[in-house]
Amino acid sequence: MKFVYVDETGDQVQSDTFVMTAVEIDAIRLNKYSRIFSTMIGEVFAKHPGKPQDLKTRRFHRGAGGWNKISGEDRKAFLNAVVEEIANSSKIYASAISFKKFKATDHKAFGYPDVSHSYWIANAMFVLSHVQREHCDDPKNKGNCVIVVDDNKVEHANMAELIFKPDPWFDDLAFKAAFLKSKKRPKNWETKRFDQIVNTPFAIKSEHASTILVADLAAFVLRRYIELKTEDEAFIGEKVFFDALFAKLKPVIKTHKNLHKKTQAYEYYRALQPEVWDFAL
Repeated sequence: MKFVYVDETGDQVQSDTFVMTAVEIDAIRLNKYSRIFSTMIGEVFAKHPGKPQDLKTRRFHRGAGGWNKISGEDRKAFLNAVVEEIANSSKIYASAISFKKFKATDHKAFGYPDVSHSYWIANAMFVLSHVQREHCDDPKNKGNCVIVVDDNKVEHANMAELIFKPDPWFDDLAFKAAFLKSKKRPKNWETKRFDQIVNTPFAIKSEHASTILVADLAAFVLRRYIELKTEDEAFIGEKVFFDALFAKLKPVIKTHKNLHKKTQAYEYYRALQPEVWDFAL
């Protein structure tokens, strides 16, 4: 069994880039790495002059509020150390979109089935489809995944409904080509799409799980890596720093392999991606 922690970063006031990541940890490793992440986060929280409950990686990175009491070098060291532990313990599924492209897109033209046209849902369904695809042919339920997301009552309910009653539109994202063509597929597989997701995604407060905070940190690293392709640095050496963080995460970021490139789903998500992000598809 796997545990998959999902969080996102970005809003239209801050920049044009929104990123969502799903950090997957095998159940066998979960206790070990939950303790490691909790210890690391607890130690950095103890240096804060207040009593922070949430990490909010963007504010931490910029030294906003009480985080300015921690030196830039110490903050960089923390980010680097957490990224190294993520690379040691996890797989990452990532989605990145441009807000401008999302607004300008004719969603109906691609057949996209979510009537709410929520960018949060669009990204969530991409990463969860990718999780399903990675494990759709795992033997003996070894790919069963418990999904845990940062608490978002409205969007969580919409996502749970789409997972419970999945649309065939997502099949090319959620299943490998060989599986879709195979005669060995389970009977009535169409009635249980997203069968590798256990029951329904669970929503918890981010401060209740260090692994949700880690998903936020991973999302921010990818977001800042993308932003720095076209934006100025906030400090000298920032681009080099995030290039190095991305290089450490890159080996564990899962990509869609052999995806049918003429499907509506593929074309839809390609149309939403930032110009400089060409990694997940």
